[in-house]
Amino acid sequence: MIIVLGLYYILYTDSGHARISSYMSAQISKELGQNINLKVQKMSLSPTHLDSTIMIEDKVQAKIAGFRSLLGDYDISYELLGKEIDIHGTIQGEMKDFVLMGKGTLMEGSVDFSLHPQAKQMKDIMIDAKGVDAAKLMLFLEQKPLFAGKFSLKAELPLYSEYMKQGDVTLHLYRGGLYLKNVYERFGILFPNDFMALLDGHIILDKSSHSFEGSVQSSVGDVNFLKGTFLEVNKKLNVRYDANISELSKLSFLTKKQYAGAFTARGEIEYLDGALRVDGKSDSLEGLLTYYFANGKLEAKLRGASLSKVFKMMHYPPIMIGRVNSNVEYDTHDKIALINMDSTNMSFANSSVVKKIKSASGVDFSKELFQKSYFTASVQEGIVSYDFKAQNKKGFLSLTDAKMDAQKNTIQSDFDIQLQEQEISGEIYGSLKSPRVKLDIAKFIEFKAKKEIDEFFGTGTSKKAKEKLKGVDAKKVKSFLKSFF
Repeated sequence: MIIVLGLYYILYTDSGHARISSYMSAQISKELGQNINLKVQKMSLSPTHLDSTIMIEDKVQAKIAGFRSLLGDYDISYELLGKEIDIHGTIQGEMKDFVLMGKGTLMEGSVDFSLHPQAKQMKDIMIDAKGVDAAKLMLFLEQKPLFAGKFSLKAELPLYSEYMKQGDVTLHLYRGGLYLKNVYERFGILFPNDFMALLDGHIILDKSSHSFEGSVQSSVGDVNFLKGTFLEVNKKLNVRYDANISELSKLSFLTKKQYAGAFTARGEIEYLDGALRVDGKSDSLEGLLTYYFANGKLEAKLRGASLSKVFKMMHYPPIMIGRVNSNVEYDTHDKIALINMDSTNMSFANSSVVKKIKSASGVDFSKELFQKSYFTASVQEGIVSYDFKAQNKKGFLSLTDAKMDAQKNTIQSDFDIQLQEQEISGEIYGSLKSPRVKLDIAKFIEFKAKKEIDEFFGTGTSKKAKEKLKGVDAKKVKSFLKSFF
């Protein structure tokens, strides 16, 4: 009699449902490793039959009905009903060895699945989901959505456990946008409002060593991932990549600097213990660019690159022409870049800077070929501070204490020139498109006077005169000259 009353209390009273709900929530939460809230709305149980309705997380209503045979086998049907969820299926087999199957609609898409749960592992997993809304699914799971698009997933996993996984997974994310605020909060990257992406991935699980490949096609560029591996023992990820960026200016939200032009690269990515390593190479600058990134520092080497391509990529007018070798170091923490360049065959384009200097001094750099030149610079917050010197057998040009501002598109530099029988110095300043040139008049007059004296009296006369005047009192000379006026 007491047993009958106890069963009646549990199965047919609200307080009994509350107690069994609490017990089921605790047991399932323990199995899944996270808190699950279950509420029993209806429960009817006999030695051979079960009929119940359970509310899961106040979101999905589970209706379960079926029977247990005298041999201990279960044949149970179920329905999962909720907002944009309508799945029905069966549970067949023994309580400790059963097969769960189901199909229906899920978040605007369809799903068909089956699995064979066992102690500490699952076998024969099959999932075929099509057109599921990624954002709605994440919200249903009480997670902040990152993608605004639909996805399809196909998985065939003969075995899946914490330490042993086998099978094949294919994922396709349809072209969609991002939840910009959520992505920024999680990764610290603020993508542009019009960012769109399409993702394809294929994973092969093989015990404790897995392989994968995939591709991302987006509004800013495309990346293919090839021959990827992931090791369970140390969680090490390694993958080759092939990137194609149609226009670098689209990546300004990542680089925080304005670059221009197309860029392609290929290389390898490694991730282990929270540390990211990236290396690669590119021929987008008409030479070979190799780079290596690790521990927040980027090292890059250019060999035989086009100077005009470099200037265009840096979003500066192409002032110089030729091939260049360069070493670059960039610290992502301090956000400072150090650059060293050298060239053995360089000339100047007929730019506005060259035209201004020619107008002021008569020297036309566009007619000169420099066999030896070097460039050292530091870049911080869009400002390039540099020194430059180019020379040939006839003379040289040097720019010192120079600065170029990428944001303001301005230049400021001291210069010295000894070319084309001219010897001048001065300052270049103002807009890169229309700079101003200021000559050092005192030095310019001294050079002109020296040249005129040597041409009239013979080469070397000005030097001899200068030696003679070294011991002369300037005040006496000035007083003497005044007596004639």
